[in-house]
Amino acid sequence: MTKYPRHFTFLALFLTLLSPLQAAKKVALIIGNADYNVGRLNNPVNDARSLTKSLRDLGFTVLYKPNLASREAMELAVEEFSAQISSADIALFYYSGHGVQRQGNNYLMPTKSVINKASHVRHRAMNVSFLMDEMTSHSRGLNLVILDACRDDPYPRDSKSGATRGLGRMDAPSSTIIAYATKPNATAADGSGQHSPYTLQLLRHLQSQAHRPIDDLLNSVNVAVENDTQRQQSPRLEMSPLHNIYCFATCSGSQLSLSTQVQLTVKPSPSDASVRILNIVSKYQDGIGLQTDKDYKIEVARLGYKRQIKTVRYQQGGNQVLSVVLEQESRNQERPAVTRVSTTEQSQPYTDPITGMKFVPIQPDCFQMGSNFGQGDEKPVHRVCLSAYAIGKYEVTQAQWQKVMGNNPSSYKGSNKPVEQVSWDDVQGFIRKLNQQTQQNYRLPTEAEWEYACRSGGKEQEYCGSNNANSVAWYGKNSGSSTHDVGQKQANGSGLYDMSGNVYEWVSDWYDKGYYKNSPTNNPQGPSSGRRRVYRGGGWYDGAYVLRSADRYDISLGYRHYDVGFRLVRKP
Repeated sequence: MTKYPRHFTFLALFLTLLSPLQAAKKVALIIGNADYNVGRLNNPVNDARSLTKSLRDLGFTVLYKPNLASREAMELAVEEFSAQISSADIALFYYSGHGVQRQGNNYLMPTKSVINKASHVRHRAMNVSFLMDEMTSHSRGLNLVILDACRDDPYPRDSKSGATRGLGRMDAPSSTIIAYATKPNATAADGSGQHSPYTLQLLRHLQSQAHRPIDDLLNSVNVAVENDTQRQQSPRLEMSPLHNIYCFATCSGSQLSLSTQVQLTVKPSPSDASVRILNIVSKYQDGIGLQTDKDYKIEVARLGYKRQIKTVRYQQGGNQVLSVVLEQESRNQERPAVTRVSTTEQSQPYTDPITGMKFVPIQPDCFQMGSNFGQGDEKPVHRVCLSAYAIGKYEVTQAQWQKVMGNNPSSYKGSNKPVEQVSWDDVQGFIRKLNQQTQQNYRLPTEAEWEYACRSGGKEQEYCGSNNANSVAWYGKNSGSSTHDVGQKQANGSGLYDMSGNVYEWVSDWYDKGYYKNSPTNNPQGPSSGRRRVYRGGGWYDGAYVLRSADRYDISLGYRHYDVGFRLVRKP
């Protein structure tokens, strides 16, 4: 938690004496639906009641609406709520109960609506777009939508539209945060105690960390839920840029509230260097809103230049510009320890004669691995240097698996679609047979090799080859609930396809959440032992957040699923 500055300014002292009428206005609508005619849920009313008390203690005006029986009742509650938010600094909507998606729309389910077929849902449940329209058309501050929904989906589905689980991803409108209790297209647990896993952690964090910025606090909630559920439930945030700092209580580090802001723009040289603020969750953008009287660690980095980290603090608000000039690395900087091979073999593409797998050469180099924006296991950003290798241009296809193994375990059949439903152990069996047949040295990439290749040779890219997920990835927003033939999306800067999306990809490393803190610089191989392996890249049903270049996941060696495949590395 940020410490108070040694000396308060006169303005800060004045603001501490303001009457409560001049404090930030905060309103909330809390809905907990439990008494369904399709079967009662245990915890939504408990969750809603406890959250109502916590928010009232924090100064919110709360509309508490348990067990709303019809769509009309839910929409009336939203209209009552929206009438109060036009002058609010923070407008919070919370829902606990059943939620479903049908034909690309998300619906929150009333308790007593009779839904006998899929077409009833859009007429008898509340469309989340109605809520979003009401909030964005009336609010002037932050809109916060918390959806602890998707306990399961007991309602009829249209067989033609597939069996998509949970809620679908939604883009966050301006000045909006959408907090999902679990990732899109997945279900959230109701909980075996008095609260759901998500709301339990939300209540705990509100009690102890309400003075933190809301996006930081919610990110900590997400990490806690993943840890408590052993990643069986993975919450997600969707955010638009926030131009102010918002906290559930008065923000720590200063008594100055929403109005005291710095709009910071960093001007790096070279101009294409990346900029990160290491001690906040929000992604840097020119003109980002920051608090005064708080330290911020600004990282500016580019491959081939010495990284700089500057700590800045501003006493007054307004527009601020920070210029940072990077120094080029000298030629004797630490380089990969590499066994040289012939120039021709090292630099030429290669095609496997038995399977037809194509491999793209990757030259030795160094890069900054990891992220300071995601979960704890992506931190810290650290320097990694790699020897030369060649990596599969595409994910291994079902036809290629069939040639080596004589079977096809995949759920979504298609010879040029990626093979899936293969465990880490299954992949090792494939590699052994392939190496015997070809006398080559194929293997899974290390996690560092995978991320360097994903980033088009170590570039600062949010996804594998782009900052736009749709251009490079099949994922929940565009996949149509299926895998696709490899190589249909845009290639990344190294000429590789589908490293974000389509299917997750196994890598060779054991998983250790804290490994990055002690990772060697040259050719890191991951921990020497463990219980679970890493897989990367996100799949066809995930939201964009999961597709990020730095995002890490782990699972048991025997795990098989219809969104997990692999690509191989060949050492020259």
